Amino acid sequence: MKRRIQVASLVLAGMAVLSESRVVLPSRPTIWLDSGEPKLLSAYDKKGTILRAFGAVKLYDEPRLTLNANIVCLASDNRDNIYIAYAYQNRIDKYSPEGAMIFSADRPLRYEVKNVTKMEVFRSGDMEREFAWPSVSSVTKGIWLDYKNRIWVLTFLKQPNRFLTFDETENWTDCFEFEVFDSDGILLFKVPFPNVRFDKFSIYDDRLYLIDSQHESCVYEYNIIEEN
Repeated sequence: MKRRIQVASLVLAGMAVLSESRVVLPSRPTIWLDSGEPKLLSAYDKKGTILRAFGAVKLYDEPRLTLNANIVCLASDNRDNIYIAYAYQNRIDKYSPEGAMIFSADRPLRYEVKNVTKMEVFRSGDMEREFAWPSVSSVTKGIWLDYKNRIWVLTFLKQPNRFLTFDETENWTDCFEFEVFDSDGILLFKVPFPNVRFDKFSIYDDRLYLIDSQHESCVYEYNIIEEN
């Protein structure tokens, strides 16, 4: 079942919310670029004090490649475990509430994952300049957990254009796919993606929401139906 809800605007934060008003956020890049402490995430209490920093950072000699490689999506379960899906790496991690890694996994993809620099031409009016610019593979669009603590990962099936989206003529069912894992990282099933434009997704109870803030300014609501 699907229905469309009109909205004026909607902003989603890249954080995991834990019990006792604690949150986990990506650490400021200066923390792991300048300090020599490669801790990807920081946990804060309700007063904004950092409780701990944890998580592995993939480092490159080129700082811009390091920044791209460590862009993540976050989610948490009802036991305060933290799940991380890397936007430009084939990698899904699970951490305990204390920041200890429980598992790190990858999955089969239809394309090779690249994180390199290549020369790009940038134009502004009559000016034209060539720069070395990061060229990365888009792997994951988002991650969320449902009411059964199953991990829903939205995976790219093909690579987007240079603006990180797909052309109007594309069927978005061919561009994305939901991969659903159990809490131990075992693949349970896959769900085809509907042919609708969207920016982000979220799950609450047995409802999945696709948020389109750019084109139709609406939220598509889907019911998660269990098969016996």
